[in-house]
Amino acid sequence: MKTNILIGLMACILIYIGIDHYFLRQKVYFVRTEFLVENFKGTKDARELFERKFKDKTSSLDSMKIRYNLLLSDLQSGKTKPEKKVLVLVDSLRYQINSYSEYYSKIVQDEDEKMTGNVIKQVNAYINEYGRENKMDIILGTTNTGNILYGDSIYDISTKLLDGLNNKYKGE
Repeated sequence: MKTNILIGLMACILIYIGIDHYFLRQKVYFVRTEFLVENFKGTKDARELFERKFKDKTSSLDSMKIRYNLLLSDLQSGKTKPEKKVLVLVDSLRYQINSYSEYYSKIVQDEDEKMTGNVIKQVNAYINEYGRENKMDIILGTTNTGNILYGDSIYDISTKLLDGLNNKYKGE
């Protein structure tokens, strides 16, 4: 009987040690995801490239809008007579502006999603690499929706990750 109690007690101690070691002493850290993505040099470069890429398209649309507004202003002020060909031109410009705006919005949205997806892939790949290299068990990500409501700053590796991510991006 004493042997069974001793064996049971030893089993409980071993189970407690196993649980304590495996579950309570894991290396768990968190990352402020928005901070990391927004401050990543790759995000900034991708946004600049994105803006340069679409600058010409916005210039064309802006030119059409200026031409349309000047024509409307001239019609309203009486500088231009409301002849049929002028009214057709006004309707044509309005249609072109609306069509181009819709088309442009779709392209911008698609390109933005692609750009954001590429940046997120880079960030996630680096987080995985960092976690493996530093023998971390779990890296959690915080978002504005609050999946981590509190974490002591000693477990926040956001700045370390950002520094490493930017260095890797620059080729250092």
